[in-house]
Formats: sequence, C-alpha cells, structure tokens
Amino acid sequence: MMKNKLILPIVIAFMLLTVGASAQVLDFGQRSQIGISVGMMNYSGFMNKTAFTFKESHPSVEAFYRYDIAKNFNVRATFTYGSLSKDNGEELIDGANRSGQFKTNIFEVSVLPEYNFLDLTTHKVSPYIFAGGGFYTLTGYQRNGADYSKPNDNGFNFRGGIGVRYLVNPNIQVFAEGSRREFSRSIDFYESSNSPSRYYTIQLGAAFRLSNIKLEELW
Repeated sequence: MMKNKLILPIVIAFMLLTVGASAQVLDFGQRSQIGISVGMMNYSGFMNKTAFTFKESHPSVEAFYRYDIAKNFNVRATFTYGSLSKDNGEELIDGANRSGQFKTNIFEVSVLPEYNFLDLTTHKVSPYIFAGGGFYTLTGYQRNGADYSKPNDNGFNFRGGIGVRYLVNPNIQVFAEGSRREFSRSIDFYESSNSPSRYYTIQLGAAFRLSNIKLEELW
C-alpha cells in the first residue's frame, strides 16, 4: 500500500523535472529569431495586368520576428515598407481606359504561419511555404504627379508565398522567398470593386536566433 502511495508523487516529480528540463531547452530566446530582408515589390491590378515587371519594381525592406513552435512549424510577424507605382500615359490598354499614373508608399504588418518541408535540425536546406494576413496603409499617394487624397487607403490583405532557407549554423539562417498579396480594394485610383489589386515581392534575407544554441539542444 505504501508503495502505491509513493508511485504517484514519484511520477508527478518526474514529469515536473521533464517539463522543467524541456523548458530550459525550449526557452523563449532559443525559439525566437529576428531578421531582415530586402528585395523588390511590384504592383499588379487594373492598370497592370502583368504579374511582375522590373520596369515598375521598387526596393522594399522587411523586418520580422519569428517564433519556432515545432520542428517544421513557425509563426512570423513582419513589418514591410516599400513603394508601388504604374505609369500608363494616355494609352488604351486591351481596349480599356487604363490611362494615368500613380505612385505610393506602402507600410504593412502581417502574421504568417510557416511550414518547413524538411527538419532543419537534421538538414541544412529546406523549402518552405507560408500564408497569412495583414494590415496595410498607403502614404504619400500621388496621381498624375500631384498629391491625391485616395479613398480606402488602408485595409486588410492576404499574403502567401514560397521560399528556401539555408542553415548557416544553428543560430543563423539565410533565405530567399517570393510572395503575393491580394487586396479586396484597389491600390490604383480606379476605385472599382471589379478591379482588386495585388502586389508581388522577391526578397533575400537573414534571421538570427536570440539565444545561441547547439544543434542537439533545439528540441
């Protein structure tokens, strides 16, 4: 009877020690990464039916925080800044009036769950996918070379993309990725519900773990 009474406390103590050891290995800093990426962004929509054109591309920069939930699953919070534009002059395009020019800065925050196809504790390279949503605002908007007070200059969007990351060491990653944002509203000045806009980005970046770890300590 005494033995039975001792079993439960021993099991509980063992579980607490195990959780405590795991918490030490899986602490906040070891699971956390901060990073930055730079690249190009390109508007597409009513005024531009092409997915990506270098002529109308502009530099962009993104800072982010990433948290490792599991070996193959992360969540990333991003802060993106860049510019979008299109200049069609006075020409008719595809038989429709898509004339004019606009230029705007865009600031965006997003939350993006990510899935790595390979385990980066045993592989140095892994492709990954991500999808999520964000909030954006347009600033410094110009239409045909003049300041323009654009209606609907902020809102929500959907973002998805693919990439590949390389593990330099357990604490540093470099990556390349491409993504697409879908908007329910127009970024251009043709305010039509039938002309939602989108934009594309291509980025190169690096991520740095907040607390240094050895590879075997990851999980």
